[in-house]
Order: sequence, then C-alpha cells, then structure tokens
Amino acid sequence: MMKSHRLLALGTAVVVGCVAVAVSAQAPASPAFDVASIKPNKSGDPVATFGIQGGGRVIAANFPVGGLISMAFRTPAGVLRRSQIVGGPDWLNIDRFDIEAKPPSSLGPGIRLDAPEIAEMLRTLLTERFKLAVHHEMRETSVFDLVLARSDRRLGSQIRQVQVDCAAMRAARTPAPVCAVVTAPLKGLTGRGATMEQIASALSGIADRGVRDHTGLTGTFDLDFAWVAPQTPLAQSADPNTPSLSTALQEQLGLKLEPMKESMDVLVIDHIEHPTEN
Repeated sequence: MMKSHRLLALGTAVVVGCVAVAVSAQAPASPAFDVASIKPNKSGDPVATFGIQGGGRVIAANFPVGGLISMAFRTPAGVLRRSQIVGGPDWLNIDRFDIEAKPPSSLGPGIRLDAPEIAEMLRTLLTERFKLAVHHEMRETSVFDLVLARSDRRLGSQIRQVQVDCAAMRAARTPAPVCAVVTAPLKGLTGRGATMEQIASALSGIADRGVRDHTGLTGTFDLDFAWVAPQTPLAQSADPNTPSLSTALQEQLGLKLEPMKESMDVLVIDHIEHPTEN
C-alpha cells in the first residue's frame, strides 16, 4: 500500500568537518538514493502526488521541483510553505517531473515520508541532479494570528469542543483523522480531537503563511471546514457564491486571521538547473 501526500504546496543539515592535530577527517558521504530516475511530465494534469511504495521506493508523479524542495528541507513543524522559499526561476513550480528513486535496502519497507532519511536523500538528489545551492537567512515575512471572530467568544457551527482520549483512540486504531487535522486538497479541513495549535498549523498550508494560535482556547475540537480555493480546478465546478477564505472561516468556525509581521528563517535559492538526464 502506498503512503502519499497531495501537493500543497524541510531545515537543512550542515556538516562541519573536524580537524585533529595534523590529521583531517573526511566528512561522511551524504545519504543518497541507490538509483533515481527523473523524467519531465507534460500531461497537464493538475494533480501531483508523492509517496512511498513497498520496499521504501519513492514515487513522485507530476511533481514540481518546488514541492521537492519544500519536502527536502522540512522542519519539525512540517514541510516548508512556498512563502518560506525565496528566489529561484519561474519553472520551479511550473515544470513537472515523474521521479522514481530506490533508497538503500537498509531503510526497510516501513519508512515514513516524514523520516529524516528521506529528506536527506532528497537534498542529495536535488544537489546532484538539479545542481541546487541554497542558504538560510532571517527575513521579515507576513504571518497571521488566529483569533476569535466574535466578541462573545462563541465558535461557529462547524466546530465544537470535545473530550477525547487520544492515546485510547490510537490504540483502538480509530479511523483517521484522530487527534489531528487533515487537509483536503484545495478545499478545507477535517479534524477530530484537534487542538487549536493543530488547526492553526493546518491553516498555514491553506493560507501559505505562518499561522499562530492566539485564540486562548485549550482542549480539543471536532471541525469540518469546507472552502474551495479560487483559480483551481475544483473552483471551476464550485458554487459561484463560494465565500472567501476569510468569510468561510468566520461563518463556519467563528475564527479569523489577523495579518502580522514576523522575522522568520527562510530558504534562499542561490542556484538551480533543469535536471541532468538519467
């Protein structure tokens, strides 16, 4: 069974060589895929997928390089948002590729997409095949504070506070989402037993900006938030009266996003090329 991510739109590790007296130690080779195939995809399909098949084989279909970079330089908070990646050519998020990569057999078939080894091997792939060069720097960026929209502090009809035992639910293998928020590609959020911090993190992916929880609410919540992003394939068949993200958030959840500024670590692309042939 294949574990996969839909495209939403990872920090980089720095290896410092150690020098002993009159002896220099060579840094170990970066983790890398044993074999990797990269082919342009000209299908025009709006859907991009990235996942792992049995045996740990990485399969990406119709995937942009910008998406690979966001996964390769992920942080503990998750993949990088597009707003956290600065620079690079236009084709970064336009050109699509089909990628098959076989990791070392030592990783085993049960490895997860968010495993550090996957990110390290993706960084090596980007460096070797796309000639990627990057650096980090602090820049002032736009963020949102998630706050209550109503003066009486009431929440909307699509969210309610619940009491859940997350450990018991996971032990019982309750169907997902359990004590988490799941992002439906381009259209909204579903959560069961989620904290406001988790909801804010999920909204970061929709808003493509950092979202900080400033609601002051504790505990866990169930929610079903439906919204279709404009200028997407889903929006073409959506109700023309579909509300904006801001309106939907206030009407359905009783929350709103307040724009703020924050100094944030961003990944700056210094150089990248189209991939070398297989």
